[in-house]
Amino acid sequence: MLYQSLFPGKRWDNLLIKTCKLLQKEPVLITGLPFIGLTTFMRYIEKEYKKYTSEKKIILISLNAITEHEDIENVERKILNKINYELNYPSFLSKLNCEETIIELMKRKYNLVILIDRFQNLRKNKEIIDFLQSVRSLDLYKIRFLINCDLSCLAKPKDFIKAGALISANQLIIPTFTQREVREALGNYKKLFDWDIDIKQSDLVYEYSGGIIGLIKYIAKYIAQNPTKEINMTNLINYQIINFKVRGIFEKLKEYNLIKNGKLNMGKSSLLIQLGILNKNHKLKIHLLKSLIGNNLRKSKSHVSIYEKHLSTQEYNVFMLLQEKKDKIIGLDEISQVLWKEKEREKYSLWSIYKVISNLNKKIKEYGYRIKNYRGRGYGLIKL
Repeated sequence: MLYQSLFPGKRWDNLLIKTCKLLQKEPVLITGLPFIGLTTFMRYIEKEYKKYTSEKKIILISLNAITEHEDIENVERKILNKINYELNYPSFLSKLNCEETIIELMKRKYNLVILIDRFQNLRKNKEIIDFLQSVRSLDLYKIRFLINCDLSCLAKPKDFIKAGALISANQLIIPTFTQREVREALGNYKKLFDWDIDIKQSDLVYEYSGGIIGLIKYIAKYIAQNPTKEINMTNLINYQIINFKVRGIFEKLKEYNLIKNGKLNMGKSSLLIQLGILNKNHKLKIHLLKSLIGNNLRKSKSHVSIYEKHLSTQEYNVFMLLQEKKDKIIGLDEISQVLWKEKEREKYSLWSIYKVISNLNKKIKEYGYRIKNYRGRGYGLIKL
């Protein structure tokens, strides 16, 4: 099974079961570091949830790709569409709006589990928060929420006061992998992706990744693609996808004051340990972060990729996103999040996005790439 391969070992089975049991009674929020697999683990719960409940009439509703620009009508439409699809478009719901539909389902003794991805994008959207609270109030027992949110809910809880009832009941921090789990993960990657990886290198992968799922995968990919190269800081940090992810972790920690003046904020050591950045002895677990922490982002020549030398920060971040998902079409929402992060709502500009894409396209042609515009859908990276 795919998800068992991605989250190997008994500890993850236990976390899955614990989450499902909590979710039968109250809302559950899962959180953690960037690239720790929040969305993937939530999909795992969605797939397995019905195995761990005695409830017979359950509808799971996924609200994917949540953005800061969501409106109530769009959210209502997603909920209605999912309910009707799951029940094969029953006639008794055909003329009902969202609230009427949910009330009717409650009368018929259905249970609703609503899954919301990237909840941090909604924290400033009072209308949507109020709407979700009102949905839950229709039946506090039969309507539950499974939410994932970045570490802002831990570092800046005041930003989520309005959503307190949705996120405060049960908060679970997704853990980093242990050394044993890294070893199992490498074995699974060999089978899933046909990567030629020596499992004996798992201790080195654990040391550099600190057990962060996203880093483990791409260090493994680097090893498979570069079998003759040494696994060291310089080579790994110059691998574009790893560079992008390590910087993403650094910037997120910096944004929430867990990194201060280029160094870990030891005043937040308990949270840093919970997140898996520090071990219990207050030592940095993620070896790759040493390339940034402690030098206040001063970079040696060996740590600067050829792309960083020629691209602006915005161009570089968009290029890393396109490279990471080079087999997929990337929508404007994803690009805007990379460009403006938490300030996306205030700074969002189609003209700015098009300008960055246009300038980036001109520069990367000399490296053998171009950006293709899939009209009405987004952009993709093409190797020339």
